[in-house]
Amino acid sequence: MKLNRILRKPLAILIALIILVSTLMVTPTLAYDEVSEEKSAELIAAEALHKLGLFLGYGDDENGNPVFGLEDGATRMHGIIMLLRFLGEYEEATKGNSACPFVDVAGEYSRAIAGFAFAKGYTKGVSATNFDPSGALSATMYLTFILRALGYEDGVDFEWNAAWALSDELGITNGEFDAANNSLRRGQMVLISLFALQQLVKDTEQSLVQKLIAAGVFRNLTMQPEEIIALVDETIAELTDTEDVIVEPDPPKVDVPPSGGSPGGSPGGPGGGPPPVTPTYPISVPGAKVGDYIELYDLKTYQFSYIEVTTAGRIVLTKEGVYAWWIVEKADIIVATGGKTTNSNFKPGHYVKLVDVRNTVHTDYLEVDANGQVAVTDGRYVYWGDSISAENVVISVSGKTISVLGALGDFIELYNLSTDEWTGYVEIGSDGRAQVPSGLYLNQGDIVLAKDVIISTGGRTTNFDGTPGDFVELWDLTNNAHAGFYQVAADKQLVVPNGKYVHMDSFLRIPAADVVISVSGKTTNLNDATPGKCVELMRLQEGGFEYFLAEVGADGQATVPSGNYYLTSTYDIVTSTGGKVTGLLGISADDFVLLVSLETLMWDYYRVNASGEAVVPDGKYLYIDWTSSDMVIVVANGVTLNFKDEHSEYKEGDYVYLWGWIENIWGYFRVGANGEASVPVDGKYGHFSDDYIPAERIVVVR
Repeated sequence: MKLNRILRKPLAILIALIILVSTLMVTPTLAYDEVSEEKSAELIAAEALHKLGLFLGYGDDENGNPVFGLEDGATRMHGIIMLLRFLGEYEEATKGNSACPFVDVAGEYSRAIAGFAFAKGYTKGVSATNFDPSGALSATMYLTFILRALGYEDGVDFEWNAAWALSDELGITNGEFDAANNSLRRGQMVLISLFALQQLVKDTEQSLVQKLIAAGVFRNLTMQPEEIIALVDETIAELTDTEDVIVEPDPPKVDVPPSGGSPGGSPGGPGGGPPPVTPTYPISVPGAKVGDYIELYDLKTYQFSYIEVTTAGRIVLTKEGVYAWWIVEKADIIVATGGKTTNSNFKPGHYVKLVDVRNTVHTDYLEVDANGQVAVTDGRYVYWGDSISAENVVISVSGKTISVLGALGDFIELYNLSTDEWTGYVEIGSDGRAQVPSGLYLNQGDIVLAKDVIISTGGRTTNFDGTPGDFVELWDLTNNAHAGFYQVAADKQLVVPNGKYVHMDSFLRIPAADVVISVSGKTTNLNDATPGKCVELMRLQEGGFEYFLAEVGADGQATVPSGNYYLTSTYDIVTSTGGKVTGLLGISADDFVLLVSLETLMWDYYRVNASGEAVVPDGKYLYIDWTSSDMVIVVANGVTLNFKDEHSEYKEGDYVYLWGWIENIWGYFRVGANGEASVPVDGKYGHFSDDYIPAERIVVVR
């Protein structure tokens, strides 16, 4: 049976907008107890970090309360954002002064964050050109970030792939993470972050929160330094008070009548009446047979779960919400007993990942035996299609790959399947093998032959052959990082730090004649540039990319810092006067233009009317492109205005996925009887036409 997997496609352009962490789940894991009469420990920690501006969540609900969504899994972008906050470097990162080499990171904000982290060496991405912002962040990865913020060095003070050993010792965690329990929820991330604030920075008498105060991280708060420290101390004291217990909240109001107890039941205890009974909500699932599983997707938390069908055509839920559902037939459930699957039929020699129906946690990649089975903990699993053929898997034992990967001096690109991180390019030794930590790796298929490796000794290459004056873009094979641009010297060599490099096929080699030179803050040879237009110039420098936008003056030159540049793009400049841009000819009425403010560098889409005009705040803008009206959905007063006109294929009760690139709002929203969708925040949204859930696959419990 083929299951609907639309919802699992990566949406990097959306994930990068999320500022982080949370969970309403009440599973005690860290060195704290579930506390408060109404709140979980994770919620208490989230609220404290929110007050400090370290954790923003998903925005606010209709009552103005922050929505934390603490059950969500943490992503790689989340981890980088929190690392920068805890290093006191977040504001600097958002200025966008560091170029981003990753093609899968979209949006100005996200590219600024990823570019800064890359330039600082905090992340290498999953490949030379990809970051995988929506990829899962493991517990040990985030603990490594936190320990680095505390001044500890991986490889010296702790091992990055088992960071929980040191965090347990420090009291940040309490034994809940290990090699078998390495997944991370945002709620767990909140607690780790809070407990880290109270820790002393290595070899100092200063706590991490005191370090952040000194760095000016909280300067925009009205709280005094002593109040900030007290908030952290008092919150942790509350969480570690072992006398407090969690009390279940009142059952929610429901459209589906609950069974199994009265919503108004009194708490148990002497004279207190019967104990509360968790409400249950019977849900009809046509076609479901006993032994099948129902796959549920929570449209609020974006989490999957599985429920076994014990009565034909019916399941029972215990939590309010809006869910999408699909049937996983009994025959498609993989059963493991005695430490091995009994009914799978995978291709022998392949490696597969399974999903445990009890907790939707992915297994590691498992090797398929000759009978098509895999060794795994007893239980029931589903298969989401994660498979790698045997010829692409590299196994390292005792710190060295067991298979021959190439010739001496070659470099091969590997991805660590055990830790879900890009390893980078690894040099092959005389025996044809590479030295990497023991584990399972994916051969990414890219190999740099020894003859193409550029070697620098004494600060100068010895085997390069370039054209003097040209600029060449290099990748640093020694440090697995983008090295930047270097100019070819008169002897056809490059002056670069000692190491090994490669000029990738996709990298730039810029002829001297195309190099734009700026002297005393102004270009001298910006040939053929039209006055009044805007040029995008890439600075040719060591260590990474840096872009500048500048208007071309009457003399045909542009004002940018002194240095060498490469002209990457030229844009028209339009001016808005009296709140209106005119002369947008050749664009159909109701289509949109994409403009970037030269003052703020913020971008947005603006609707064009039949007269070629668009309502735009006064100022100068770059005209980037135009897009048809069906690509931009306008929301006003909580309802879409043009969704029905552009997407008449949807019916009442369908849920469509919309994302607001400016408003930082995204999710599934219900289509009403009039064909328009209800969206809580006004603004402009995009819609992927294949991303929706039909009404017949929706169940609402509230």
